[in-house]
Amino acid sequence: MKRQLHVGLLLLAATLGLCAQTPAPPPSGANPASGSSVVFRLELDIEYQYRFRTEEHLLEASTIKNGIDLTRSFFDRPPFARLLLQGTTSFGFGAIGEIALRDQWTGDYFRTDNLPVIGVGGDPVRFENFFISKAAVYYDSPFFNFHFGREKPDYNGILYGGLLPGTRLPYLDAVKASGKIGRMKIDWLVATIPAIKSWDGQDVDPNKGTLPEDSTYYGFESEPASTNSSPTIIVEGMNRLSWDLGRLSLGVTDHAMMARRNNRFYITDFIPVISRHQAAVSQTNNSMVFDLAWEPLDGLRLAAQAGFDDINASFLGVDDTGSPTIDAYVAGLDYGSSTALGPLKIKAEAGYTQWLWGNYDGAEIWPNDQNPFLRFQYRYLSDSGGLLLPLSSPYGPGALWASLSGSLELNGLGLELGLDFLYLSKNDEANLIDTAVLNNTTTAGAHSTQFVSIALPLRWKAGFWEFSIRPELAVLDGDPWFELWFGSAFRLR
Repeated sequence: MKRQLHVGLLLLAATLGLCAQTPAPPPSGANPASGSSVVFRLELDIEYQYRFRTEEHLLEASTIKNGIDLTRSFFDRPPFARLLLQGTTSFGFGAIGEIALRDQWTGDYFRTDNLPVIGVGGDPVRFENFFISKAAVYYDSPFFNFHFGREKPDYNGILYGGLLPGTRLPYLDAVKASGKIGRMKIDWLVATIPAIKSWDGQDVDPNKGTLPEDSTYYGFESEPASTNSSPTIIVEGMNRLSWDLGRLSLGVTDHAMMARRNNRFYITDFIPVISRHQAAVSQTNNSMVFDLAWEPLDGLRLAAQAGFDDINASFLGVDDTGSPTIDAYVAGLDYGSSTALGPLKIKAEAGYTQWLWGNYDGAEIWPNDQNPFLRFQYRYLSDSGGLLLPLSSPYGPGALWASLSGSLELNGLGLELGLDFLYLSKNDEANLIDTAVLNNTTTAGAHSTQFVSIALPLRWKAGFWEFSIRPELAVLDGDPWFELWFGSAFRLR
């Protein structure tokens, strides 16, 4: 823990040192008299949250889960302390660092607060030691952007449940860039996902498939050398082309997961303007996502995405595999306006993922080198092991959802009234661990859990202080219960 704490402090100190240079030296060729300024940003949050429940329910009662309860119980719970430092020069170069201190995940889905446990034997203050949530350098300009490091991804626009890497994920360790050629924009991302085994042991068998039983070609990072396994590098790649047509923009994305025997990769895996599906010399799990964003009126934004993991071409007379077309769709709106009472915000979203969405593992295509690491699975490093979340959808495969949220801020009172509604139908047998891909007809007809929740959050801000209360009514397969969240926070900006 000491080493990690030292690394975090050094990172923040380096960022602070960068920000303290005022004025910064002008770039080569610039007029020294014009100078260059540095914008410094600091955020500090100290937050407490308490949750009361009349009953304890898991949305996923099955042994293998899709991260739905994990998100509600851990990632949606605020860290008890967060510090962010950022410095950006007037010519676009900058650095950012953030630490977020959370109570340690131990498998308790029903913890009542977010504070670290005190007085545990051998660990007097129990919190997650892997606490660096942002650490990156970047260059931003109107025509070209380059970021290197750990940051929260954002490629879905207004869609929280979008099919591309988005803000619901804690972070990605990545190299990313974007550039404009006229009205066309190119986005490129390469990230690594650590091959760490799930904290509860419910994970893929890295060598499941057609490989000889006496050979081991893939492995988790934590496996001992005696198993003769090879720790696997999991690479996520994204190439996106979009066109700005004024109030309308259109885009198409090649999103891929790559994990290879002996960790071999090729330059074609990383070319920003190529289709990996056509150029790859080895197996990749590709999905193609089409997106649309439209602003018909000032303050109103609409967006939609359609994704395809696999398209069964048998309807064209092609002798295809037994796997059906694997598709997913999301659409939503975001509206903001000023009223006589104060600012009004409304967001709505609906989505669907087929029961095999994200599950391709190389089992169908020659040379049938099945590799479950190809599945679109996000792995978060914690003290307890890997915390697994679906990478390309909010609820994993086999989900249907609709959400509505709104808020009204009352002028001059610091008071914000809100509404949150969620309907979720989730196929109980569809997951990213053991759901079979080839000739799977049973999962499609499995039972689906039905979940509905409605909450009326209330938030009051006064200076650096914020207080909140959130009553929520939830119903799971006809069984209702009540939750009440209390929160208080000190926020320095």
